Parts: sequence; structure tokens; C-alpha cells
Amino acid sequence: VGRLFDVVPASDEAVRFRLTAPLSSASLAPEETDRLRAFAGAAGEETRRFAIDILGRRLDPRRPQGEADLSVLLSSLASDSSPQVRETAALALGRAATTSEAERALLQALDSDADWEVRATAARALRGAVGSQEAREALTQAASGDSHPAVRAAAAEALGAPEPATR
Repeated sequence: VGRLFDVVPASDEAVRFRLTAPLSSASLAPEETDRLRAFAGAAGEETRRFAIDILGRRLDPRRPQGEADLSVLLSSLASDSSPQVRETAALALGRAATTSEAERALLQALDSDADWEVRATAARALRGAVGSQEAREALTQAASGDSHPAVRAAAAEALGAPEPATR
């Protein structure tokens, strides 16, 4: 895995795409996971997107390393300079929308991200939290008041989704 990670920053999109599925399900050593998290702060936008995508696919907030992965995703959604990276982080956080931290970050992105695609992705990602009063209110507001029609549509669609089964 270390050798694969050596090629990631300099590789093209096709190589990263082919690595996504295997790395999403591979067992990684702690130092490999740390390296993947470090890629989330890399200079290259595509390398950051790759890392956020993999971390999101591996995300399980119940596992000890899940907290560190969740922290990287939250930080990327809140502050990455690239809308594409923030959008990838929103999508990844949708898998963890039942955690209060993920829900808060997605609500913030839905409310105030400058990029409409990030807001629309945040709305779709909040589908998993539609049972939350705060999420329903934010989605209702976005469905009627967002400046972009795609965000309004995504929010309305998320509101129409059946509530997730409780565990």
C-alpha cells in the first residue's frame, strides 16, 4: 500500500480512480491511514479529493480511528479552498449524518457555502438526518429560499425521503 501511495500525488485521475475501490476496503496499517489523512492536506486538489473520497468510504465513526477520519472530513468541508473537495467531503459526511458533528457541518454547508454544488450535495447528504428537527427546518428553508434551483430541488428531494430506520 505504501508503494501505491507513493504514486498518488503524481498520478492522473484514471490511476486514482482505479485505486479508489481497492483502497476503500483494504486493511490499512496505522501509518498508512495517517499518510492518507496527510493527503487530505496536500497541495494538489485532485490528491485532496482522492484522500477525502477514500476516508469517506472507510468512515465508521464508531471505530477509534473513525474520529480522526471524521475530523479530517469536517475540516475539509469547512475550509478547503476547492469547491470540488468540499463537495466530496459533504458526500462523505452524508454517510455519517447521524453523528451530531457531521450533521452540524452539513447544515453549515447547506446554509452558507458559496458554491451551489456544495450546498446541493449537503442537502442530499442530510437525507440521512431528515429525522432531526434542525435538519428538516434547514432543508425546508433551502427548498424554498436558496438562490439556486438545484439546491432547492435537492433539499425538497431530501425532505421527501423516508426517515431512516432507527437501530
